[in-house]
Amino acid sequence: MTTDASKSSQQTSAAAAVDNAMAEWAKLPGNATTLESWRSRQAQRVGKGIGFDPRKDLLPLKVRVDGLGSSLGRK
Repeated sequence: MTTDASKSSQQTSAAAAVDNAMAEWAKLPGNATTLESWRSRQAQRVGKGIGFDPRKDLLPLKVRVDGLGSSLGRK
């Protein structure tokens, strides 16, 4: 049985693993520029009153989540 404290610790570890994976992704050549360009385009859309449409506005990323917290669990 998983306690609330254990779940919280697992969530914290998983979030840290994802944060680390994203930081590593951003270090790769061109990825930081790609992300900044996407953010800029999204800000312009918001400024024009155009809503976010996840069917076409999501930025696809491929990252590998390793280390402590990388196993997000299975039931």
